Order: sequence, then structure tokens, then C-alpha cells
Amino acid sequence: MVLFIRNSKIAVIFAFVLAFATIFNFYNSIANAQEDNKFIPFFDNENNPVPVGFPAGENLDISPPAPKLNQFDRAVLRTCGTFGSRVSPNQFKRLLSYYPASPEGYAYRSS
Repeated sequence: MVLFIRNSKIAVIFAFVLAFATIFNFYNSIANAQEDNKFIPFFDNENNPVPVGFPAGENLDISPPAPKLNQFDRAVLRTCGTFGSRVSPNQFKRLLSYYPASPEGYAYRSS
């Protein structure tokens, strides 16, 4: 009976170690995959080709050049600030009142 209890304790310990090693290896493989995955900027003016699925085996520069910002675009960036910043309802209303929509739906500033 003592031998059975001792063996079952060893089995439980072995199962725990095996489960821990499996989980650790799983997370380690995810971390390694994330290190290999390098993001490129969405907009850039550099030729930085990356492998693509079509055409097969080709490397293409898939990032378009940055668009030209107009006065409204720059005002939105000033008002909104950096990523994660909060804009108050009054700031947003002030921005939209300063740049009303044109009949075509585009924001513009009348001179």
C-alpha cells in the first residue's frame, strides 16, 4: 500500500512537471514567433520589400507613401494629440465648428 501511495505521488508530481513544461514551451514558442514578426510602418517613403503570397516567392514593397495632410488633418492631429489621449466633447465640437463640412462631405475652412 505504501508503495502504491508513493508511486501515485510521483505520478502526480510527474504530471505537474510535464504540464508545466508543456505550458512553458507553448508560451516560449509564442514569444519567439512574436520576436520574428517585425511590423513595418503602414506609410513610408522607403523601399522595404517583404515576402508576399502572390505572386509566389516575390518580395514587394506593400507600404504606400504617406498622404499629404491638409489644414483640417493637421488640426485633427493637434486636437487629438498622441495615441491614447482623450478629447473633450467641447474640443471636438470646437474643431468641427471651425472646419464645417462642405457640400461634398469634406471638411474645409472657408477663407
